[in-house]
Amino acid sequence: MRYDDKNKSNHDNQRAWDYVMYMMLTSYFDETNCLTQFWEKKLSLNYRAMKKQDQYAAEDKCIKVIEDEILPKLPEEFVNSAVDVKLMIDEKLDVTVMIVSNDKYELMVSYKYDVKKTDTEGPLRMAFKEK
Repeated sequence: MRYDDKNKSNHDNQRAWDYVMYMMLTSYFDETNCLTQFWEKKLSLNYRAMKKQDQYAAEDKCIKVIEDEILPKLPEEFVNSAVDVKLMIDEKLDVTVMIVSNDKYELMVSYKYDVKKTDTEGPLRMAFKEK
């Protein structure tokens, strides 16, 4: 896929946002093991390219989403466990999907950085299931 400057900027901002969500979300679990370290490093490069003030704003927004919309739907035993994390790209939505799992539960999360106001589903996509 080829990007013009504006699309590349949106793409890079999305990757930075994906890393912030990954970093903040996994910090709530007892222990995490990223199974896709290449993708994690790739995302982190975009995050490091952000201005500090933008990093802080993105972190605050992600914490709010996690604490208001994700954590209340998760069992405490899942959050208090060791989990594996896979990062995968959803090319259609141009967003990274995080799959957080242990032997009993699986959580899939993605968060779109810049969603048009007409998006009725909103920026957060989440699925949680017991295996």
